[in-house]
Amino acid sequence: MKIQKRHIDIITTFISGLVLCIIGIILLRSAVENYSLFIYLSATFLFIMSFVHLFKAITKKHSDFFFSAIELAGGILILTAPNLPLSMLSLIFGLYLLITSIIYLINFFLMKKGFTKTKSLLLSIISFALSVFIYIMYHTDRFISVYIMATYFLIWGISLMLNSLIDLLFKNANNPKIRVCLPAGIDCLIPNMWLNRVNKYYREQKEEIEVKKENQEHDLEVFIHASHNGFNTFGHVDVLFEGTLYSYGNYDGRSERFFSMIGDGVVFKTQDREAYIRFCLKRCKKTLFVFGLKLTEEQKESVKKHIEKLNQDMVLWDPDFIHDPLKKGAPSIDLHVHQIFHEAKGTLYKFKKGTFKTYYVFGNNCVRFVDTIIGKNIDIIKLVGFITPGTYLDYFDGEFNRFSSNVVSREIYSIYNYDIGEEDENDPYKDFD
Repeated sequence: MKIQKRHIDIITTFISGLVLCIIGIILLRSAVENYSLFIYLSATFLFIMSFVHLFKAITKKHSDFFFSAIELAGGILILTAPNLPLSMLSLIFGLYLLITSIIYLINFFLMKKGFTKTKSLLLSIISFALSVFIYIMYHTDRFISVYIMATYFLIWGISLMLNSLIDLLFKNANNPKIRVCLPAGIDCLIPNMWLNRVNKYYREQKEEIEVKKENQEHDLEVFIHASHNGFNTFGHVDVLFEGTLYSYGNYDGRSERFFSMIGDGVVFKTQDREAYIRFCLKRCKKTLFVFGLKLTEEQKESVKKHIEKLNQDMVLWDPDFIHDPLKKGAPSIDLHVHQIFHEAKGTLYKFKKGTFKTYYVFGNNCVRFVDTIIGKNIDIIKLVGFITPGTYLDYFDGEFNRFSSNVVSREIYSIYNYDIGEEDENDPYKDFD
């Protein structure tokens, strides 16, 4: 039975890669030989998706009429204005790379020194140069955006086929593989998409989702947060190892600057897993996706070393205000850290030096912190852009569904399946938003 499941995983991965390669080849041929093929394929795809959403809306009472109308309008627009898709794609690619260049440049100025600082500058220059190149090339060869899409699909497809061959030839689940992720602009929307799906599932089904692979215990947990509120829409990531949960972020509201995207890097540690889950669901209105990883002894030692190295750069952060009650009715930038300290029952630390001394939402963020701890125990490679909480969520769910991976558990914590307690009239935070 195990052999059957393993081979089904391999075959499915290979076929997925083959389909993506075929899409890439069709895109290349449409640009080189017959552009109308690209137009008709794009319009046909939108019409099919419009029909699917319309069918769901009618038969299953889904609220998909809006998506159906948008896709129908998009298909008609492509047929009536065939040059528009190329113009839009080139503009999107160019803007994406320009924004990427700016983000890396900010990261360069925030870094003190070292390889990461130099890398950020080089990536900023490369991204800017590619952005200019795409804009110039569009005026000499309008199919530049199609070439980029085709190349992306081909690399994605080839990576999946190579991974399936690695799984076929080597039974070790921890063999390194190539992971090609979605662009960050799409990745960052994944937590919110999952949140909507899960909440809808629990409201309608009231059933449990598969949480554990047979006869396997995890050694490390990754917590991925999803919410509808503010920056939380893009998600957040924590890691729990040997009973201690580590959460990195800009918890010091007084240090925030540049639209709250930059501030002092703060680590919250707690050994009360349940209190932290309750805090996230009740106070932060989040849903948590928790994935468990099975590690080898060598991998456990690697994680320990990474944590010890980070701990050497930390100092206790114990501001006076977290020990005193907050004044009722008064807005406070200290509210979140006050709540997490008292309700999630942990300790706060700041970095006295090192990479994570300054928090930056597009650079030294929660995902990079967790990625530093986990090290090489997962295989995620971003060709262009950034690893986001959405990248992690998409990766770990895919690995959980693969029989031969080391992601052995998946738990979802929501207000629909977890007891967050009754409303308390004596709640010290009831007068705060």
